[in-house]
Amino acid sequence: MLSAVDLYERAVEHARAGRNRAARRDLDAAARRTTDRDLLARAKITGAFLQANTDVPAAIRTLDELLAEPGLSFETLVLIHAQRGGILIETDGERALVNLNFAAEHLSHDPLRLMAVLFNRGSVWLLRDDPRRASTDFDRAAELATTHGLEWHAANARFNQGMASMAAGDLVHALRLMEDSRPLIERQSPVLAASAELLRAELLLSAGLPDEGTEVLRTCVTSFARHRMRTDQAEAEYLLARTLADTDPREAVRLARRAAARFRRLGGKNYADRADALALATSLNSRRKDTASVRGAEELLDRLESDDLTSARDQLRLALELHHVRAGRPWPRTPDLPDSAPLVSRLAEAEVRVEIAKLTGNTDEALDRARASVELLRAWQGTTDSPELRSSLAMHGYRIIEHAASVAMSGGDVSDVFEWSERSRGFVVGNVEVGGTESDEVEPAELEALRGVLAGSAGHDTPEVVQLRDRVRRRQWARERISRVGIDIVDIEHTQRALEERDATLVAYLSDPTEVSAVVIGGSGAHVVPIGSRSAIRAALAGLQADLDMTSAELRPGLSDAVRRSLRARLSALSKRIWSPLESYVGTRRVAVSAPAALAAVPWNLLAPLQDRSISVVTSATHWMHHAGAMDPIRKVGFIAGPNVPRADTEIEHAAKQWPGATVLEGPEATTANVRTLARETDLLHVAAHGRHTPGNPMFSGLELLDGPWFGHDVAELTMVPSVVVLSACELGRSTARWGEETIGMARAWLHSGVRCVIAAPCTVNDAATSDYLAAVHSGLASGLAPSDALLAAGPDERAPFLAFGAGF
Repeated sequence: MLSAVDLYERAVEHARAGRNRAARRDLDAAARRTTDRDLLARAKITGAFLQANTDVPAAIRTLDELLAEPGLSFETLVLIHAQRGGILIETDGERALVNLNFAAEHLSHDPLRLMAVLFNRGSVWLLRDDPRRASTDFDRAAELATTHGLEWHAANARFNQGMASMAAGDLVHALRLMEDSRPLIERQSPVLAASAELLRAELLLSAGLPDEGTEVLRTCVTSFARHRMRTDQAEAEYLLARTLADTDPREAVRLARRAAARFRRLGGKNYADRADALALATSLNSRRKDTASVRGAEELLDRLESDDLTSARDQLRLALELHHVRAGRPWPRTPDLPDSAPLVSRLAEAEVRVEIAKLTGNTDEALDRARASVELLRAWQGTTDSPELRSSLAMHGYRIIEHAASVAMSGGDVSDVFEWSERSRGFVVGNVEVGGTESDEVEPAELEALRGVLAGSAGHDTPEVVQLRDRVRRRQWARERISRVGIDIVDIEHTQRALEERDATLVAYLSDPTEVSAVVIGGSGAHVVPIGSRSAIRAALAGLQADLDMTSAELRPGLSDAVRRSLRARLSALSKRIWSPLESYVGTRRVAVSAPAALAAVPWNLLAPLQDRSISVVTSATHWMHHAGAMDPIRKVGFIAGPNVPRADTEIEHAAKQWPGATVLEGPEATTANVRTLARETDLLHVAAHGRHTPGNPMFSGLELLDGPWFGHDVAELTMVPSVVVLSACELGRSTARWGEETIGMARAWLHSGVRCVIAAPCTVNDAATSDYLAAVHSGLASGLAPSDALLAAGPDERAPFLAFGAGF
């Protein structure tokens, strides 16, 4: 039979691991087997910890009664302070710190309990937006756990270190710490697994992936409700409300109010006020004429003076200020956040500041604020090498860019419009090549496993496939190797000189939420040209993708003619919308087009006025100028033909005739490992295979090879890449729009990895037409033509509308 002490110690371990029912059972058994006052008091301390999940005031009363009880040892009194401080986090951070500081001072002899105190004190610092102090406490806890061989406690400490890193804006380090520690934590109990998921959802929200965060949070709410973890349930509801504030404000307000009511019932006053502030700020930001929200916000501000509620107070003040400015009423300016505030908070503040400056006619302040914020965001993106994570982080800046674009377009100054066409793009593709020490010779195990599962799977969205995809993405988010995102952008003068040297014109489009303009830079100078409304352009694009795909199919003559007539009519209407207004300013054969996500689906070389021009679809003028210039001679060329493409072998054999000594791989040699080898060893790589663009997971767009798909994530693993890549596959020139101007997909993945130019099609292509067309393109490349010039020399073909992405000339 276990002694009372053994039962008590086991109950503590159960409680730490979230096994609350087992903890209560052992505490009750321990109390029945002892009359020792200190041991009984300690059992009540742990009982108060469990009680706080449903009733914080009652738990505090229990601990206060113990503090007043005579005859308890000093060591027991220290434990009461430690527990009291942990519970008070939700209601009074200042008082919590008093208790926790006292406990930390007197628990140096007890590493387990000292770790718990450090975890709780670190949480207070995080609530007060002080990740530096939080990190200090979590680092000390990790050191204690490691020194004493406490494996899962060390994992818990690393997870908490990840929370501090996330608050400081270092998402890559946060992800690495959380992912390393999560498996061990999740094995302890379903409750701790849900707690880890809750914090992962917060990380996803910071990373600009609210849809994924929403899914995780809904699962957490259900799990905490099932285990009667009411405080955690309320926290999950609060985070879900934050996640939905932009996309579904009505639901966000409902969830925030529900979380506030739940916190209030539990005695968590601070957390309740924080949730109320979110509900009111969301209501005000949704532009509803809600006098009750204004009155409620003004009343609540008087209660948000605690240092534990700094973020909530600042958020509500900004929402009130913006609400009154939108209504044309004066309102006191909210004090600026300090530079030490979390990055996400500073970018959210900048969004409000830029809009207020725009609404009040302070255009210089609006553009200056926007400029500083975008540079801050780009520096943040530079901490990761993942194209996907860079693209998703743009969530925190897309509205800032929309406001700045609107200001620039309204002013009509050519320098401003050009600047913001540049700043609005290029977040995914860095201006500096990838560098680092990781080798791409060994295939990541997760990608290999995913290919194996897909090969034997009936569908691409089975739970195992989804789990493996998630592991691949997290690995790339957290890897050490990075390429910097250049912050400096080119100016008009340098751009114009580079264009003149290449006898080219740049057409850079810029859009705000309603209108589109363009800057045309060439020999005749630089001009701003209004293009029209985004809604009209969307209407002109409607149905175009379907017509392009149908045109590539082998149809009976009558239907084929009808489809082509429809396609040409759509292209003509689109051309009148987006090209005719600026055509008179374009006097060169070569044209570089820098287009926003709204125009990502345009097959530029099929527009009638552009069919006799050499088109290069550039990420931005800055990126183009970084890669443009005299291209090194193409010496080593590799071709690979994937399976089940009837004319792939013929295509690459015809094209390879232009390149004596080229490596040609087909049949059993058409493997992902061989693509990786060719990518490392060639100047030009041509892959003829079935391709698929997957909008929901654009970096999992892939080329079908013998042993499975070659993904965009495979490309992101490369450290050495060709100068030119030809993707003779359906759809791999497509990109998925993310957060305003950002696009991401297979072609972008190659450009991000350092490829100078990618030749690909934004739609389904006809195999027979592709074979002849690309053979002609290779003839031009072999004779020394630049990629976009070679495409022009081969002549446009509606059935194979290939484009040059990147530095086509």
